[in-house]
Amino acid sequence: QLFQVYGFSMVSGYVRRGVAVLTAEVVGPKQRTVLTRLACRQPARLLPMQTSDAERARCASCALAGYGGGFLGGDEFDFEVVVGAEAALSLTTQSSTKVYCTKRDGFVSRQKLQASVGSGGLLVLSPDPVVLYADAGHVQEQTFRLGRDASIVVVDIVGSGRVARGERWNFKSYHSRSEYFGPDMELAFVDALVLEPTRNPCEVDLGGVQRDVVASIVAAGPRASAVADRLRAAAARLAASQGSVRQPYDQPEEAFDSLQFSGDVRMGVADVPAGRGCKSNVVARVVAACSEDVTHLVRWCLTPLESSLGTVPYADRIHGTTHAKRANSLGATPVLHRPKSRPVLISSHDRLRLMQLTDATLPTGGFAHSGGVEAAFQFGLLRVKGNTEGELLTLLSALATSHARLHVPFAATAHACVSGAPPDGEDLASLGRRLQALLVVNPAACRASELQGRALARLAVPLLCGNQHAVFTSFCHDIVFSKHGAHGHAAIIFGALFGVLGLEPQVMVEAFVHMTVRDALSAAVRLNLVGPLRAVALHAKVMETQDIVLSYDFAWAAGTAPLLEASHMCHVMLRSRLFQT
Repeated sequence: QLFQVYGFSMVSGYVRRGVAVLTAEVVGPKQRTVLTRLACRQPARLLPMQTSDAERARCASCALAGYGGGFLGGDEFDFEVVVGAEAALSLTTQSSTKVYCTKRDGFVSRQKLQASVGSGGLLVLSPDPVVLYADAGHVQEQTFRLGRDASIVVVDIVGSGRVARGERWNFKSYHSRSEYFGPDMELAFVDALVLEPTRNPCEVDLGGVQRDVVASIVAAGPRASAVADRLRAAAARLAASQGSVRQPYDQPEEAFDSLQFSGDVRMGVADVPAGRGCKSNVVARVVAACSEDVTHLVRWCLTPLESSLGTVPYADRIHGTTHAKRANSLGATPVLHRPKSRPVLISSHDRLRLMQLTDATLPTGGFAHSGGVEAAFQFGLLRVKGNTEGELLTLLSALATSHARLHVPFAATAHACVSGAPPDGEDLASLGRRLQALLVVNPAACRASELQGRALARLAVPLLCGNQHAVFTSFCHDIVFSKHGAHGHAAIIFGALFGVLGLEPQVMVEAFVHMTVRDALSAAVRLNLVGPLRAVALHAKVMETQDIVLSYDFAWAAGTAPLLEASHMCHVMLRSRLFQT
């Protein structure tokens, strides 16, 4: 009874659980959107913020809040939002969301949001930045279900911390996962990000610039089409100012050119499918030096929403045209020592198989994809003069860590699917759909993964020789001939192939990371960023920094390098390209 009432137990410590329910519907002859249901239990709060501008636009507005202006360790907030047909709802916050340091019990704060938008409805989620204090941890899980012709705009901004106090990227963890479902209730795509700077530095300072803000913006549906157009235009103009881009991305945008940024701003944008019954969506990644620049950028992109909301999101956060001088900070947290993985015993026959599968001459197309190295180089994240080799080492370490965090759980689960211990309800086809939903927000990476997976699937049958596996062979056949809408990503084919051959999963994971680093270094050599002999030494250094962990938990598979992802998304804009992706 004590636990149910107060959220307290002798085992788990003190946990505050807040619940809030909100429903917005169109009522009356004037077809205004009103809040027909509003309920909350502390510490969660819902604050209706109806203004005259919102009234004229026939829109409802509400702030998501909590007592204390932030999250304590162990806080859990559950928000349930329903937007009726043709309704319009704006959700915001009163100020930045503070996440205080985790207590000695180790519990992190959590926020869950489940939202459904009816046919023709509009939901705009535009919170202020999340600011994590030193040693803080936060988990954000969001689920959005969109009806036919429903529209949604979601903004997610996270800062580096209290920079003025020297707390720059000094929090423990920030996990964010947003799932988007179409009218058919099938998963359309997943926007996921994991930042663990005290364990795996997120390396946002490439190019010698300190960057303190990471943001993600999603625009979907007909009522958000103008926002999507502005996101594309902003990404193109920023890319044109940082590198040489081809037509039509080099066209001027007078309205955007009027914006003045005080520091470096990087932005990538991707058009992703929304499933049957929906038009394509837009997902944008932004990494910037200061939060004011992100506020100006997002405000400009969301300006078309004024007719639907009565006001422009974030417009009330801008009170001047100049920027204050940035405070000094202690710099990024240094790389921590990572213990090496224990060696796995392997027979001479298996060693021969391993050498064959990891041979650089295996025609799987790795030579055609740079993994984002070319885009990072052309957009100035790797300086030609100066410590190029040191910056390349930093980039490759971040790339390998992010690639492993995103792909290894799927490769390991694929290995289990064919080696006799498949997880409940999972098979190779379902794994392909799950990974597709994560990768589709980065078209360049998604295309490379599918092309390499298809090439490896084509080679799988001759590689297996007498070790044929009916399920795996059938799956490879579907991939090669594009049957049944199967998604054969490289990680899944690679993991399953190792499983059929009887190679240990830990060996498979280490080989997968090795190939990721090797292919990226090969691209760096072809781009003349490093010589072939120095590349061998760099390869060894990068592998020493990797904490290669065998993980089957693909529920939190996500990228960990937002700056590299933002530049990689702009690869298609480059005027001249040596690599396909």
